[in-house]
Amino acid sequence: MKKPMMFGGVAAVVLLALVWFFVLPMMKGKPAEAVEDEEEAVHATQTAKKKPKRHDPGLIYPVSDRVVNLAGPPGVRNYARIELAFEFEPPADAKKAKGSGGGGHGAPASSEPVLDPALEPVSHRKVQIDDAVLRIISSKTLEEMTSVEGKEALKVELMEAVDEIVGGKPEIIGVYIVRLVVQ
Repeated sequence: MKKPMMFGGVAAVVLLALVWFFVLPMMKGKPAEAVEDEEEAVHATQTAKKKPKRHDPGLIYPVSDRVVNLAGPPGVRNYARIELAFEFEPPADAKKAKGSGGGGHGAPASSEPVLDPALEPVSHRKVQIDDAVLRIISSKTLEEMTSVEGKEALKVELMEAVDEIVGGKPEIIGVYIVRLVVQ
């Protein structure tokens, strides 16, 4: 006789819990957490609409994949395999002529990407840029190359060095680490 009463008591507790968690919130409206989440979502949507559009991509100057020994304690050999790209501000008149770039107009196929003519001052400094990249990266430690802060500091240092090399014309606006493997 006690088993049916015990079963009835357990069933009553389960039924009460179901009512408490599912039925009452629907009768009262949304729980406070759901209202806060909804308000945050609306605010995020409104903020996203107010954000300025990202700038058009600039002129990209790729730096080919290279392997560089990293700085470290004596006897410890670490290296980085890195590929970079520098972004430069396009000249004002280049925005109007966009789309009239070099597509395969009889040019021989090569592994080198076709650069925008506005990047000619940069390509004339290729040797100096390659030297600066090698010098800066080889001064970094394994820890600097693997931390987020270290990578950001590397980008800033590379940006300053390339800007000094090209004399600000064209203006460098970004450094991108396209590929990075460290060991």
